[in-house]
Amino acid sequence: MPDDKVEEVAKNLAKVIKQSHEGRNELQMSNSAQDHWAQVYPELTRDYPGILGAVTSRLEAHARRLALTYAQLDGAVRIEIVHLEVGAGFLSVRL
Repeated sequence: MPDDKVEEVAKNLAKVIKQSHEGRNELQMSNSAQDHWAQVYPELTRDYPGILGAVTSRLEAHARRLALTYAQLDGAVRIEIVHLEVGAGFLSVRL
């Protein structure tokens, strides 16, 4: 990656970190994201037998953490559906 791109990414990341420390104690889900979460939660918490079950256990917790991370990196004021979808998509889960 060219040095100028590395610097750009570093500056953007520093900005996001600064924003996350400035007065925001909690990043809530938007109403539409909460509704979406309620719809997909049963699929994320479904039990699977054997090794698949071991690999997918706590999938909902991981998807939510990734959604939070993406929302923070996006500079969002709340977690939106797109953040949930990207977080779950990273885990190869179709919402």
